[in-house]
Amino acid sequence: MKILITGANGFVANQLALLLKTQGHQLLLTARRDIQSTSATVATGDIDTFDNWESYLSDIDVVIHLAARVHQMGEQSDQAAFDYQRTNVDATARLAKAAAQCGVKRFIFLSTIKVNGEETLKGKAFSATDTPAPQDAYGESKLQAELVLKKLSASSNMELVIIRPPLVYGSGVKANFLRLVDLAEGGMPLPFAGLSNCRDMVSVDNLCDIMAYCIDSPQAAGGIFLVSDGIAYSTADIIKTVRSILGLPHRLFYFPPSLLKVGLASVGKKAMDERLFGSLQIDMSATVETLGWSPKYTLEQTLKKMLT
Repeated sequence: MKILITGANGFVANQLALLLKTQGHQLLLTARRDIQSTSATVATGDIDTFDNWESYLSDIDVVIHLAARVHQMGEQSDQAAFDYQRTNVDATARLAKAAAQCGVKRFIFLSTIKVNGEETLKGKAFSATDTPAPQDAYGESKLQAELVLKKLSASSNMELVIIRPPLVYGSGVKANFLRLVDLAEGGMPLPFAGLSNCRDMVSVDNLCDIMAYCIDSPQAAGGIFLVSDGIAYSTADIIKTVRSILGLPHRLFYFPPSLLKVGLASVGKKAMDERLFGSLQIDMSATVETLGWSPKYTLEQTLKKMLT
């Protein structure tokens, strides 16, 4: 198949392109700027204003839309909401409308678990049938994009697949997860032995695998699929795994989580508090049952690729 992937400068797109090439697909990659000296990459400039998708879509079978304005911690201003709307909703709608008009068979949209919400009670889990409850402008923009895409798909012959991942980690990841890995690599004693939160994440390898699977799976058409590694991890689990891979002692000691929360709040690190102590669990049984797909890669396997 011939596949167009947007957001080619992102770490997910990079891994996905490598996988799809090994599977024999023809790829056209689009990015804000030219990132490779190859005819398979097209620099579109700012996706917010680009409006000439038809020139690239005439012989495309599947679009995988990864380009987005990604979540920025604590960003809640009116300008941020406008920017999320412009990139994640309006630009997505232009691309999808052009794709439908050009006869693209399937549109795969990378959404986010933030459409469901920010946190779950321990032992509870988000599912694809939950009423959406985004808590920030980023999650709301992804929900609005899903709704626009559903309406467009219903009025055309283009099939829609929506994938909602939690935090994606793996080689090339940045931001909070990389900071946690760096902290673990340092080897210093850490007061996290008392943390028992449960957070679902997804290896970039598992995320790319399910997207590749959804390219031509008949069961994927029209579906919303939550995806994870199938195992929820605590912050302590991640640190222990990193240190085990590196041959370091775990060096975690107990300190009352309630006092840790107070300390983080006192230095303005409430968002870090939520990541360290909060739980976010995903029920992806419907994904497994509908697609016949299951995650192949573990936390340890993915971290080994990052660290070695």
